[in-house]
Amino acid sequence: MNLSTSQTQDQETGVTASDQSYFGPVRHEHNETKNWIMTYSKPTAKEVLLNPEPKDRQRSPGTPAFLKPSPAGHRLSALLTVLHSIPASREAFLNREHVKTDYGYHNEWWDGTSIDSTWVFDEQDPAATERGDLIYELQRLMAFLSHTERAYGSTEVLLNLPSIRCVEGDRLIPHFLESWKAATTHYDPASPLADIFTTEGVRTASDELNKPTKQQTCCLDLYINNEIAFTGQTLYDALDDMLWPSPNPAESGEVYLETVADILVVQVVRQGEAGSGLGIKIPITWYSDRYLQPARKFVKQMLKDKVALKSEITRLDEEKAKLTNFSANGAGGRSFETVNLLDAARSYFEKRASRLEALETAGGNESEATSTEINGHTMLAEELKELSARVTERLRDLDESKTHAMKQLHDLSRLFTVASENPDQPPYHRYTLRGVCAEHHTVFVQMRIEPDSEDENTNIEKIDWQWWKLEYHSDVSQAVSRTKVREIEVLKAAKDDARTALLVYASDQAMAWKTESIPSQLLDFIRVDNLSFAAELESSTSPKPMTPTKRKADDQGDDDYDEDFQQYPRSPPKDRATESGAVNPALPWSSGPARPADVLAPRATRLNANSYDNYIPTSLREPEPAISPSSMLLDDEECFGETNGQEMQDKGAGRGLVQRGSGTGAYKLGSYVPEISMDDEESSDVEAQRP
Repeated sequence: MNLSTSQTQDQETGVTASDQSYFGPVRHEHNETKNWIMTYSKPTAKEVLLNPEPKDRQRSPGTPAFLKPSPAGHRLSALLTVLHSIPASREAFLNREHVKTDYGYHNEWWDGTSIDSTWVFDEQDPAATERGDLIYELQRLMAFLSHTERAYGSTEVLLNLPSIRCVEGDRLIPHFLESWKAATTHYDPASPLADIFTTEGVRTASDELNKPTKQQTCCLDLYINNEIAFTGQTLYDALDDMLWPSPNPAESGEVYLETVADILVVQVVRQGEAGSGLGIKIPITWYSDRYLQPARKFVKQMLKDKVALKSEITRLDEEKAKLTNFSANGAGGRSFETVNLLDAARSYFEKRASRLEALETAGGNESEATSTEINGHTMLAEELKELSARVTERLRDLDESKTHAMKQLHDLSRLFTVASENPDQPPYHRYTLRGVCAEHHTVFVQMRIEPDSEDENTNIEKIDWQWWKLEYHSDVSQAVSRTKVREIEVLKAAKDDARTALLVYASDQAMAWKTESIPSQLLDFIRVDNLSFAAELESSTSPKPMTPTKRKADDQGDDDYDEDFQQYPRSPPKDRATESGAVNPALPWSSGPARPADVLAPRATRLNANSYDNYIPTSLREPEPAISPSSMLLDDEECFGETNGQEMQDKGAGRGLVQRGSGTGAYKLGSYVPEISMDDEESSDVEAQRP
């Protein structure tokens, strides 16, 4: 409890020392309870991103699903979207050795509503619940991105986990990866993928008395200073500056990477206020060899030569600055460009000499003094002209020398950055760029394109990749945008779009990791979510129900299907549905016969809705009410109606294949009960037979 600023302007605040604690009403004599008010301890307002209509949230065939950005502005959603596209990280997040029997369900989970779980608190291990929640939520998200029919999902449930929400800002992604690693190693210490994000660095001791120090990280934080930005340098140069900032590494100890993560996550931040973008070039292919221990001797020489070249470049810049600018009255005086100042002085003396010649000619009096003055101005003008030319030439030489030095520096920076023609020569460890997130509402991700196996002319072994630009804007009419882009557009966006960026590189081993199908328990979870979304689509596109036309009970015609409604108001007889195999074209999942192994929503046929029993876990079904024997005894009025010609209607029969139950997020299977209507003549015959 605290008071807002406006309420405490005239109130004395502070802390008083006391040897005895007290909890109770204020004991001041002047206290007035009407002046007290209870307020929030901190602002609780939270931005909510509104979702578009269901039809605008449907995943198009052949397009990737993604996780929409969080209002908090971080890039965790983009990171998970990219990591799902990498076989090794997707397999790591599935944690197949720790799969639940039932993952529960909530119809708003995809948009950030958590799923209630029942846990037995372990006093010996209080963090067990947090570890389990983290792993299970990541498993849901990986299955969602693989098989959902929605265009996007949310990471809000993950972000609200106690083990994740305690960290914000730039530390969120490193903390998340470290938390996942701790949870994975707890349940499976021998997991080969537990260290897939871990990079370990070593600093050697500067003397023999000390031992080398090691440090691990799951995310590299890279800061670009003004000396590197906009000088044509690359990601390699920025990493060099981070690992080897000292001109003489021997003084503080050598630094190298003992192991490099198979999936390298890099957060790049450009310091300084001038300019926009990162200011460095991002390579599509990156090699880690120059930072490993075997390359130490080559790196030593490279660093020594780079220091000498940088010193030369600094000297050239200082000399150019002295020649370019002239300061009057010392360093604090007004500054002028040297060449412009010399040209202005030369012009003055040339004009002065010309004016004196004109006055002398007009007056007809040629004197020795005037001639001497004219000659002096002319000579000064010539000397200033020659001096300006020498300064200009020297500035040009300095620029050429700097260009040559920069080229040498660039050549040095290419150490182990390009594949050698000899496969026995380094570099050996190749990484490729798999994802970029500069602006937090946009993510670039490279997705796998698999050929159609039904095409006999297609080589099914060939696998290609396509870059996608995935955008989510909550403040525009077209909130979701998925566009195929070229590699050059991705690299340009990484360099120029923002002053911060998230880069994800994956090794060849991570991309070649053998993957398996999603566990059946997670497939059940996604099937139910796809059913829920299909029901949402149906309810948003179907017209308002109207009273159906009466029909006779023995009518076997095809009038049970109403062309105007594009739906079945009543269930047809089971034998006719089986023979015809007709489907409802209005339902989103009715595109053909259902396959048991299909991971998408099953197709609806004219069979009864109980065919979905095998797709929905038992825990997700709403229990049917018990039927007592006495409730099955019907009186005459309930059986035949009170008056002739009255139509008997379904009581509580649902129309949809997936219906909402009474509980939050509960679903039950729909059922079709045939309606029977009798005309007046048939009703009269029945009445006549009554005792």
